[in-house]
Amino acid sequence: MESLDASSDRAKTFALAGEDYTLGNALRYVAMRDPDVSVAAFTVPHPLESKVHVRIETHRGTAEDGLRRAAAALAKQCDEVTDIFDRAVRDFSANGSSS
Repeated sequence: MESLDASSDRAKTFALAGEDYTLGNALRYVAMRDPDVSVAAFTVPHPLESKVHVRIETHRGTAEDGLRRAAAALAKQCDEVTDIFDRAVRDFSANGSSS
């Protein structure tokens, strides 16, 4: 993670290498649910570049803290989805397919 500009500690744009629209949009969505985040946005500078820019601006706390909270919340959501999927696969396997 690289900080591209820092108008202040509460407003920064971060470059995430090796990522694309999928992570950018997911982080934006989760960050906007944080009451301390006032702005969350993302851009992909160029389709051939494998990186995404994520902009975070906060009411309270630092932009980096806002991005970290969003990443932690997103990871938790992914873990929950994985657990539900694994449970469904186990239930399906245990009951056998009725095809």
